[in-house]
Amino acid sequence: MLLLALAVAMPAAAAEWKVDHAKSMVGFSLDWQDRPFNVLFRKWSADIRFDPDDLAHAQARVTIDLSSVTSGVHDMDTAMAGPEGFAADHAPEAEFVTSWIRATGEDRYEARGVLTIKGASRAITLPFTLRIKGHKAHMVGSAQIVRTDFGIGMGRWASDNPVARVVRIFVDLTATKAPQTKEKKKEQKKEKAAP
Repeated sequence: MLLLALAVAMPAAAAEWKVDHAKSMVGFSLDWQDRPFNVLFRKWSADIRFDPDDLAHAQARVTIDLSSVTSGVHDMDTAMAGPEGFAADHAPEAEFVTSWIRATGEDRYEARGVLTIKGASRAITLPFTLRIKGHKAHMVGSAQIVRTDFGIGMGRWASDNPVARVVRIFVDLTATKAPQTKEKKKEQKKEKAAP
């Protein structure tokens, strides 16, 4: 469910990162009949602008195609994308957009933002670790939400039995820093030269 980020016009100082989908995943887990139930999304996009030395301009937006939900069990996937689940026919995308990102320790950060699913929006905090080596970055994070806050699994499914209301969203991203364009380099030079 998640989900986890990211396309708003940003100052030139914020580096752009291109996610390697083959090495990345976005999904969620919960308890179903007291057993762990893990789900991934096959289709999603992430627009990330991040510089650890300029967190004031860091931002992320993750957009998820809810119809791409996959657990490996066809009937489960159909039910999760259906009216009592994500209602993907009426609200096909979930989105997480950050408000701010701050450091909490060495290679550790928190992203505060708004998660929107089925037209319901809630502020959540996503703690994550991020390791950058050269032009490569690896980020792992997770956050908990309550599915009924987003109108997911109401009516006969609204209790914790058989499906837990607390859901853990997880994100595991590998990304490469995008090369700067000539225009962006010129903008940076102008900013540095400005009084």
